Amino acid sequence: MLRKKLNNDIDLKELFKGGAIALFFKVLGVVVGYFFLWIMAQYYGTEGVGVFQTLWTLLMILAVISKMGFDTSIVKFMGAYKESHKSGLIAGLFHKIQKWLFIIAALFALLLAALSEPVSKLLFETSTKSNYIIFTALSLIPLVMLNYHAESLKGLKKILSFSLFQNGSIYIITFLFIVVFYYQGYGLESTIWSLCIALVTLSIISYFDLRNKLPKSDLTNKAQGYTSKQLINWTLPMLFSNSLFLLMNWTDTIMLSAFLPETNVGIYATALKIAALNSVILVAINSIAMPKFAELFERNEMGKFRRFVKHSTLLMFLTSLPILIAILLFPSFLLGIFGEDFTAGRTALLILAIGQFFSTISGSVINILNMSNRQKTARNIIALCTFINVLLNLILIPLYGINGAAIATATSTILWNLASVLAIYRIFGFLTYPFINVNKTR
Repeated sequence: MLRKKLNNDIDLKELFKGGAIALFFKVLGVVVGYFFLWIMAQYYGTEGVGVFQTLWTLLMILAVISKMGFDTSIVKFMGAYKESHKSGLIAGLFHKIQKWLFIIAALFALLLAALSEPVSKLLFETSTKSNYIIFTALSLIPLVMLNYHAESLKGLKKILSFSLFQNGSIYIITFLFIVVFYYQGYGLESTIWSLCIALVTLSIISYFDLRNKLPKSDLTNKAQGYTSKQLINWTLPMLFSNSLFLLMNWTDTIMLSAFLPETNVGIYATALKIAALNSVILVAINSIAMPKFAELFERNEMGKFRRFVKHSTLLMFLTSLPILIAILLFPSFLLGIFGEDFTAGRTALLILAIGQFFSTISGSVINILNMSNRQKTARNIIALCTFINVLLNLILIPLYGINGAAIATATSTILWNLASVLAIYRIFGFLTYPFINVNKTR
């Protein structure tokens, strides 16, 4: 029955095939990521995990701002060019945006390096870790380039290459250098050195891999591409959405580092990492679903669009349910793998897992809005929920510590997913939930 359905539905077949590849590498990346976290915990304890996670959070926030939303919109642009038979313009578009991103990332890196001492005092209550901030600044440009290259590969539907550069490769190379530096007697600062080396290496490799896969420029094609003004106007709402989305997801970590010692941040970061297992499926399926959303929308095949959304959400739900059950049944065991101290995050883990699962059963709601020219709607939803998230963290962390951060994060996660589901229902007339077939007469 399933094989027959796959043969008759090319979009569903592409979802299963591409999703399976992405899921395999995502799971592999998760395993590597948890092993990396375990090594960090063994070498440097909860404090080391807390420091590294704080630096990684800072780096991710600056990277999202530096990417200007183009890492998401490039998937949309490439899909639109292919559907309008303008593939010869893709290479020029890619290089144009890459130059912009390099300059922007370089400016933010210089700014962070110049402010290394006050940033160190803000995050760690001491200026002695200012060199950590400088190496974080040096890591910014290669991280931005790596993310942009990977998303461009996704836009070209080169899912294998995309998966290799996004899932686990950073942790593998970082881990190798951490071990080398550790046994040469270097301390915690070597972890950020290792991350910087890994990002530089992967950004270079990913560029050459992508360059070989870009469609050849067609100089004889007189078709007009997007102007710079069009590109910026289209992607600015995505910049705000992505920035606010990342802020919402990392506000808890940043605020915990300001309110509580690094050990608490380390425990919470580990609980968050385990809870995020629920979203592994979401991320994996998104890698093939995002360009497909864009293609079906551009072709105005709304029946296929609706079916594809439902199928992708159902696949997410069925594959993530066992993960939720395992987390709910064995929270202390999972945390205890990293060390006895980490079991203090049991309650936070349970709260976060429920929030993450709600995200999975809702589907790729933000990506659906972004890929269907509703990026402003996505921006507004994320803006409101980010404000709620920050407010809840400010209130709950001083009262309940890491459990307060977990409540704030889970609440805002549920709210933005619910709001996005309702927005899709209002716009397209259907709910993304897999088992609810409510269709609005349009």
